[in-house]
Amino acid sequence: MKRILALAVLGTALIVGAQPAFASGTHTSTFSSNTTWPTFTGVPTTGPLGHAQTVCLDATAPTSPANCPAGATDYGFGAGWPAPLGSIPHAFWIWAPGITGATSPSELAQYYFSKRIRIHGHLVSGRISIAADDFAEVWVNGTLAGTIGSTTDATAAFAAQSSLTTFDIKPFLHHGKNRITVHAQNGVGAFSGCGPCTYQQQPAGVVFGVKIRVRSHDED
Repeated sequence: MKRILALAVLGTALIVGAQPAFASGTHTSTFSSNTTWPTFTGVPTTGPLGHAQTVCLDATAPTSPANCPAGATDYGFGAGWPAPLGSIPHAFWIWAPGITGATSPSELAQYYFSKRIRIHGHLVSGRISIAADDFAEVWVNGTLAGTIGSTTDATAAFAAQSSLTTFDIKPFLHHGKNRITVHAQNGVGAFSGCGPCTYQQQPAGVVFGVKIRVRSHDED
């Protein structure tokens, strides 16, 4: 059974909503992992492979996750990722396009999910909440903002898929264009006792949500 663990992902997603928050003139924009994220095999300087696809460990498992969307790739692993996604309800587990449960090898496979977002006004706060199977790095405008999980430590990898970790990304954001990138990587085959492994044996994925609060210039 695949590890005592699970895997990993990021770039930037679609605005799910912008709504007034806390005070007049302050707005919250939410960006979530979904199929709008371009996917790359390396640092995003060349053309992408395509857009990310949504993935689930097992579409019939109660925690596959519970919000496994229609049309998602089903790895057929037989269990589900346990990370609670209540605080990022519009986010889905994603991975590279064209991957299925039969794709091999899956061990140590890595991809980059990257997007540009625009920020207008005065930045009040910014954070990202993320879970991964098995490892992920969050990069904001070329600066490493945080890492979770491991490709070699099963305990750390399992922890990364079991809960959301939140990073403060405000220090790395600025007015105008910003780039958010999630680099995700699967763990070693020893996690599942296979090699080469299929994604059914050694699945991978990443899920995240970004929340940015901005105050309008005219509120100064």
